[in-house]
Parts: sequence; structure tokens; C-alpha cells
Amino acid sequence: VFLNNSLNRFNYRLDQCLVKAVEELLDTADKRHYNELIFNKNPMFINDTNRYHIDLRPDSLSPAIDAGSDSLLLAEPVLRYDFDGQPRYLDNAPDLGAFERKTTD
Repeated sequence: VFLNNSLNRFNYRLDQCLVKAVEELLDTADKRHYNELIFNKNPMFINDTNRYHIDLRPDSLSPAIDAGSDSLLLAEPVLRYDFDGQPRYLDNAPDLGAFERKTTD
């Protein structure tokens, strides 16, 4: 993401994301581009270190679990299911990221 977007013409929106950045450098009051972000937390994926078996699903202690809101799912029906086709409504709230954590994991 370019910080000075007045010179770089492209559309972007970070909505319900884990972000590694200096929060003060982003205009997070601009809700057209930034909404419901969690800054500088370890995402705690199941396995992001073994390059032969990477699993980017959230681990049981991930800050991404239940950190989403229904607003994005209502606005974008395609997001009601995760990357594996699992519904986002398995528990209290949608998880951030591509995968919804299954409570049986």
C-alpha cells in the first residue's frame, strides 16, 4: 500500500484485516479505505514456518477468531463462505482471513 495515494491512482480497501504496520502512518479515519483493522498482532496460524506444509488457518489462540463482523458478509454475499467452502457463521462471529476456524479442530 502506498501511503501517499494522491500520486498513486488505484483503488484499495482493507476491511476486517490483521495488518502489520505503523498505525499512525495510515489514515484509519478514512473508512473508504480502512475498516475494522487489528494492528501488529501475531496472526497465530496453524503452521506458517514449514515451507513444505504451510497452513494459514487460524490457530485456537489467533486474534483473527471471531474478530470479524456481519457487515462485510451482508454487503458481499460471496464472502459468506471461507476458502474451503465452510460457512462463516460457525460460531459467535466471522473470523478474519481466508479461513473460518472449525470448533472441532
